[in-house]
Amino acid sequence: MSVTDSVPQICPFLGLEDDADSSLAFPSDSNYCHRSAPISPVKTNYQREFCLSGKHRQCLVFSRRQIGPLPDHIRAKKNRAGETRKISQRNIIAVLIALIVIFMLEWQSLTQTKSQPPETTATPTLYALPTKTPTQTLAPTLPPPTLAATSTPTLHIPFFGSVTVTSSPTATPSLTPTVFISRHQIDVPIGTDKKFIIHRLAYKENLDPYVEKYNTSIEAVVAINYYLYLTNPVKRDVLIVFPIGFADVSGLPTLAIYQITEKERGINYEDLAWRLRIETSDLKYYNGVTDPNDRPLVGDYFLIPQKRLVP
Repeated sequence: MSVTDSVPQICPFLGLEDDADSSLAFPSDSNYCHRSAPISPVKTNYQREFCLSGKHRQCLVFSRRQIGPLPDHIRAKKNRAGETRKISQRNIIAVLIALIVIFMLEWQSLTQTKSQPPETTATPTLYALPTKTPTQTLAPTLPPPTLAATSTPTLHIPFFGSVTVTSSPTATPSLTPTVFISRHQIDVPIGTDKKFIIHRLAYKENLDPYVEKYNTSIEAVVAINYYLYLTNPVKRDVLIVFPIGFADVSGLPTLAIYQITEKERGINYEDLAWRLRIETSDLKYYNGVTDPNDRPLVGDYFLIPQKRLVP
């Protein structure tokens, strides 16, 4: 049995900034035109009308013989907001690390000073006068120095855990990183009231066992996957979204699969949603994000809701 989903033809020169062979199948600032020199980001409305449809053959950049700069009405401005935020975060982290180092050095110096024995004061010699009996004077005994108990401050560093410095004359400062466990991986159910799962199918693998396993239908799988050309069995290695426990996907958007890259290390959900041009609430809803401490990690997979472009 063969199931085919009609899909617009995407311009072959559309790709990511560092990967000309891969592109996002929906309008995004991450899509670049590799037919221009230098390569440049394409405005999202132009992507929607030309680059992500069969009309890309009508594009002047596509049909021209010589490679040159991308025209101003097509070229999008590069987004520097995310880079600025990353630079600010790195500056904050650098300042915090410098403060930690200074604190440790000051504490080590204070510990060494308090560990030295107190200097002894010489007892003055008393000389007796001929008519008076000298009175013996005892040198006062000084109590040993005591160290005041101090609390244990915890310095929090954004996105990289926390550093705990223990105030003790003999103990050495220790680093206690916070470990974040990702819940956004392949074959891990995600979502809120409706659950989905991302699964990788190998070349010539059949859909039927997974449709039966997840109690859904092939029609629902075809309808819920964004811009995905499917056959049964599949003709290439591919990531597929399977609904879990339901086959009626009417009223739901199509779902694209997005993986966090190294360039997005430390990004939060608000900035990720802004970059993908979707609402933060939709991003959290379809990915089951309820923990306020959860954050995207490099390598995480997320479902990105998109409007249906093909009826």
